[in-house]
Amino acid sequence: MFTYGANLRGSVMFKAACVLRQNRVLGRDSLLCKISFTLFMSGCLSIQASDSPKTFEVASVKRAQASSGVSPSIRGGPGSSIPGEFIATNVSLKDLLLTAFELNAYQLAGPPWLAVEHYEVIAKVTPGTSKKDCQLMQQALLVERFGLKFHRGVREITGMALTVDKGGPKIKDVSNDDISRDHSGQGTPKAPTGPAIIGKDGLLVVAPGETRVSWYKGGLTDGIIAANAPIGRVATVLSQLLKMEVIDQTGLAGKYTFRFDFLRPDRDPQTLRDVNGRPASDMLSNINVADLFTSVREHLGLRLIRQKMQINMLYIDYADKIPVDN
Repeated sequence: MFTYGANLRGSVMFKAACVLRQNRVLGRDSLLCKISFTLFMSGCLSIQASDSPKTFEVASVKRAQASSGVSPSIRGGPGSSIPGEFIATNVSLKDLLLTAFELNAYQLAGPPWLAVEHYEVIAKVTPGTSKKDCQLMQQALLVERFGLKFHRGVREITGMALTVDKGGPKIKDVSNDDISRDHSGQGTPKAPTGPAIIGKDGLLVVAPGETRVSWYKGGLTDGIIAANAPIGRVATVLSQLLKMEVIDQTGLAGKYTFRFDFLRPDRDPQTLRDVNGRPASDMLSNINVADLFTSVREHLGLRLIRQKMQINMLYIDYADKIPVDN
């Protein structure tokens, strides 16, 4: 029988196992590692034994209109410009799960409809709520409204590790910058929803507290453009582009704004031609563009390395498509 408390304790065990596994991968399976793990576990279990699941004061969850035309977004909560609210607009249940359980896309397995059905969430966050508590509140909300049932596991995959190149990162941490600055001269957007806006400098225009990472398709080249984005989000977009799991192993904890172009992995410039019938290779010889792996290294100071890896998984056993009434 599923109980939220059992899964909440499982969440703590899951996090602790991640800590131990990471230390082993890094070659730190020492007495100090084991002591740290034991202390971590004892502290977490004592907290969970005394605390009841965190919940939002007020929360509205409903299905989104199929053709709303509004870009999906999740914003608000502790540390943002609207700490008293958690707002999800036109997002899938998969998006909500990834945010609530702090997972990358490749760590979540469940029915295909999780990425198809879209929802609107508006919740009130009590002043002084921590980011971790807000995350637990999101988990509790999904259990309550969608009848969520899940279990955890580990699986081995062949994927890509995104690491820092030997020369160091070439992107600036903008965590403490004014991310609402106007790139386009058009003024700060009134809300962080709707189609992406690219300013005159080629960067995304974002509203306060908004994070965006987009993969855009050009004529002969594609690109990735990010605004106030953690590297984990960039790794997720790279996973979609490469059709292969990409795990962030950079250790970079900041947020970054950048843009770079590249030749798509599935395009051979020798066989492509432009609208006038000219070989694409002739046009590409006049611009500075490289394959994705080279561009990631040259523009970001990062490196993609193929390797086998074990990842922690969240398996969705059951969820209702229609959430419980507010």
